[in-house]
Amino acid sequence: STSKDSPSADSAQPNPLGPFPNLSSFELGEWFVNRGAQFSVQSLQHLVKLAQAPGFARDISEADWPGHRPKRRKASSPQPDQEEGRVDDDGWKTTPISIPVPLSKSTTNCVTGTLYHCSIVSVLREKVLNSDMRLFHYEPSEILWQPDPSVAARRVYSELYNSEAFLRTHQELQDTPAPPGCKLQRVVVGLMFWSDETHVSSFSDEKLWPGYMAFANESKYQRCRPSQSLFHHIAYFSDLPDELKDLVTSKTKKGNVPDKLMHFCKQEMLHAQWKIILNDDKFQDAVKNGIVLKCLDGDSRRFYIRVFTYSADYQEKILIATIRGMNGLCPCHRCLASQADLSKMGTAEDLVLREQMSRKDDNDRLALVQAARGKLLGGLGLSSAPVDGPLKTQSLQPVSNAFSDPKIFASGVDIFGALVVDQMHEFEQGVWKDLFVHLLRVLAASGPGQSLAHVLDRRFRLVPGFGRTIRRFADDVSEQKRKTARDYEDLLQCAIPVFDDILPNKAHCAAIVSILAVCAEWHALAKLRMHTDDTLQLLQDTTVKLGNEFRSFLDGVCQEVATEELDSEKRARDAQSKRKAAAKGSPPARAFEPPPSLAVQQAKTLSLTKPKFHFLGDYVKTIRLFGTTDNYSTEGGELMHRSSKRWYRRSSKRNPRKEVVRHERKVARIRALRRNVNRVLKGDPKVMQEQMIAAQQPDIHHYIGFNESIPIPLLSFAKRPDSSVPQDPLVEGFIPGLQAHLLPRLTKGHNIPNLDATQVCIKSHRIFSHKIMRLKYTTYDVRRGEDVIHLDSDTCDIMVRNPKYPEKQQLAPYLHGRVLGIYHTYAYYSGELGPTPALPVHMEFLWVRWYESANLTEPRGPLECVVFPDVTSFEATTFIDPMSALRASHIIPRFSRGRKYPSGDGLSRMARDWTDWSQYYVNRFADRDMYMRYNIGMAVGH
Repeated sequence: STSKDSPSADSAQPNPLGPFPNLSSFELGEWFVNRGAQFSVQSLQHLVKLAQAPGFARDISEADWPGHRPKRRKASSPQPDQEEGRVDDDGWKTTPISIPVPLSKSTTNCVTGTLYHCSIVSVLREKVLNSDMRLFHYEPSEILWQPDPSVAARRVYSELYNSEAFLRTHQELQDTPAPPGCKLQRVVVGLMFWSDETHVSSFSDEKLWPGYMAFANESKYQRCRPSQSLFHHIAYFSDLPDELKDLVTSKTKKGNVPDKLMHFCKQEMLHAQWKIILNDDKFQDAVKNGIVLKCLDGDSRRFYIRVFTYSADYQEKILIATIRGMNGLCPCHRCLASQADLSKMGTAEDLVLREQMSRKDDNDRLALVQAARGKLLGGLGLSSAPVDGPLKTQSLQPVSNAFSDPKIFASGVDIFGALVVDQMHEFEQGVWKDLFVHLLRVLAASGPGQSLAHVLDRRFRLVPGFGRTIRRFADDVSEQKRKTARDYEDLLQCAIPVFDDILPNKAHCAAIVSILAVCAEWHALAKLRMHTDDTLQLLQDTTVKLGNEFRSFLDGVCQEVATEELDSEKRARDAQSKRKAAAKGSPPARAFEPPPSLAVQQAKTLSLTKPKFHFLGDYVKTIRLFGTTDNYSTEGGELMHRSSKRWYRRSSKRNPRKEVVRHERKVARIRALRRNVNRVLKGDPKVMQEQMIAAQQPDIHHYIGFNESIPIPLLSFAKRPDSSVPQDPLVEGFIPGLQAHLLPRLTKGHNIPNLDATQVCIKSHRIFSHKIMRLKYTTYDVRRGEDVIHLDSDTCDIMVRNPKYPEKQQLAPYLHGRVLGIYHTYAYYSGELGPTPALPVHMEFLWVRWYESANLTEPRGPLECVVFPDVTSFEATTFIDPMSALRASHIIPRFSRGRKYPSGDGLSRMARDWTDWSQYYVNRFADRDMYMRYNIGMAVGH
């Protein structure tokens, strides 16, 4: 007989299962290919590991799998909080949405959709009962840093629970009388909201509009990790239905719907849904009187809900702030700056304007809106003078803002201030992207055809990657295909070497490098995860410099170089024109009209009259109030979209929102069960210790490893004068240099003069080579980081302290070198060091080829310029102790100076110098920690 796992007893016959050893593995592979499209290979390996566990098959056969499938809950069935044993439950409520639509001198209340939402109080109750509540901060704290006892301590800004807003709110709560008879600890629960409408399919217009919530009492370092699941889905908003347009056109007898009316209805729609969420009785009671909950430590506390931040892109901020955006006189949601004032960012006039004309969500604004809204609902039109006139000067809309409800407003919520800055959309995909696109226009106008764009693409492709921070640029960056915020961030961090001397006009090149340097510095400062008073002042100064630099660039390069829209911009404009024509019912284009490619391209230049440029002046104030920008970055909401999109793909597409929220509850319940399992099945400390390899320990300086599978005889580095084959120039000094390096390390603690380096002996005359070294370091924000030095990758350069700095201030604070080899060996000193002979000692060392500074012979630029000395020069390579390495360094070729050996023939095979460039740039903007290492004395962790 033949078993299932053995398809044929005749081994001579070819295996009909191909690469699969048996039928079971084939059937699993077939399932993975045909039905496991949403799973990665790692997920498949995890599934196989589960199936291999003892008793797995028997255990799963006993489970009631149909019982885990979704079932409709009856009205009499218990609520989700009472169904501890179930995997599937709703936990969500559905509420119809009704909004007033002003039509033909009357107002019609229309049911425009259904809101899927859950109770915020229920989310809080579930949070308090979870095991991760141990990381929940019941009280805020202020962090001070005093590196010099003779100088006053400096304020540190990091977490939101360290911020001025949280400290003030906490103190205000403690100053109010407690409820009668209550002696419990009163805790501020800080809420942070995110929302963003997102496409869920590349081949349809299907969208989801999720609303997320997180707690400001938890650390941002935990919250930013999706695996921690510290973001909570609280709503899936409904957008305006297409049927509303049919209703409007039938009532108004017009062929199209006014944009102003649709914008009003969309704002009404969003705030009607937020009112459903916020006007919950339990939520309002928790805001006013607090909610008593028993925590995991056994103590009961009274929790008071407060709203701190709301993160969204500009289009959604307009909806939430109930303003008119770029269609109004004052497009900013924080102040009443006019559109003409937007370009003044960073000037003294701008700073005064922001303070004196800031928007306030007070009773005066509320009364103004309510009066105009009453007239609108009474039959007057949106554009009528009684409705539009009083609101026009402040760009307000006659919409009842859910966050201005007196029940919410009484707790101190100012929605205009709560709509925090958003570096991802405002700078990386906003101001910087606009500048980058215009630089592409300048390249197109400065060279024949696309020649300079091709040069730019080639240079970016040659930029080396840097760990997990900067990826290789694989595609032509000038095409801007599917670029994300991370891609534009990488472009900025590497832009200076790429744009260096790329234009024939040297003055224009200098102007471009200058504005790129200020942009990179502002971006690094604004994105710091820990600020002090000093770094915030530096950010404020850089903001002023950034505004001046942009205005200077606009008056200089932009005026001198006539630019036109790019081909991609031309195609986008043509497509937009066609969509507008189709929406207005215009006839299709005639056959004799020229194709879009033959149409004339329009002149286009850089514009500073945009809200996103104006918003850059609010970063210092926002950081002082709410902590650093990573607390409330929209990147958190973008990461949460992955879950929503993944659940959408698993739905039937009939009612996506309903199926998505049902799946969210399944995931939440499974996550809760997993926490229970982890509490019961705690890992064996001994086993955990065995699994914890040294490379994962944060408290070591570096880890090289003990593998000795690649031994290298020292004879391979010995000089052979009788050899007919030319020897590598680095061979001659290898062994003497290694002995000279090991001598002081082996004789440390022995005060013996005139030691002889030739008496340093290597056990078995062998050293052992490694490809990888893990280098640990303390970051500027007092975290532990790691760089992986890999000889066969881009990350093979390191930095060490310059021993001559700061005595010679004109020198750079760090030295940089390329690691040629990572080794360990067993060495000893054969001379007399004591009464007993020395035993071989395990020694680790790096063989480094050093860069030399080129700034002493050239004008100093925004980046340090270095060169490789000739491999035959003295001390071109030396050995160092790995303990002296600080971090990996990001070295980018100075492309404008070309290759050192254009023919490709170098001098040393070991140094691989045939790949050398004439000069290199040291990229101090590679990441935030690298940037702070060049601001000596300002980083808490350094």
